[in-house]
Amino acid sequence: MEKASAEIWRERIERQQASGLGVGAWCAEQGLKRKTMWAWRRRLSGGAAKPRRRGGEARRRWQRLLAEQAASGSSVAAFCRGRGLCAPHFFQWKKKLAAGAVPAPATFVPVKLAPAAARGMAIELILCGGRKLRIKPGFEREHLLAVVEALERGR
Repeated sequence: MEKASAEIWRERIERQQASGLGVGAWCAEQGLKRKTMWAWRRRLSGGAAKPRRRGGEARRRWQRLLAEQAASGSSVAAFCRGRGLCAPHFFQWKKKLAAGAVPAPATFVPVKLAPAAARGMAIELILCGGRKLRIKPGFEREHLLAVVEALERGR
């Protein structure tokens, strides 16, 4: 009997994790007690209440949930409440994923100088993050190359 129960709960835990719903919402949907679910999770994981997800599964899940919330038009509170998610965890993952986002590499666009610009007007380059680099007429070519190389190294 014990083995059969363990298998049933192992399958339930897998289904809950795959559903994208929080434990509370999933248990309510299935007519199960949340306390019992946590007890079986603890028992089957060798004592750990919340086994860590492996291989980026949690990251992919939260990326999907963040995208769903953004597309839903619902507030974070309403979205989390509807799915049995913890709103502070939602914000924590939102921050974590935003911090880990890799910005797209800078691309350079060929520029043609009009005759008037070549004669006396400054050139302004707008860099990532809104920073501006103004190059006034009469600049030293080597100095500009050194600045561009330093900016490229800092990326």
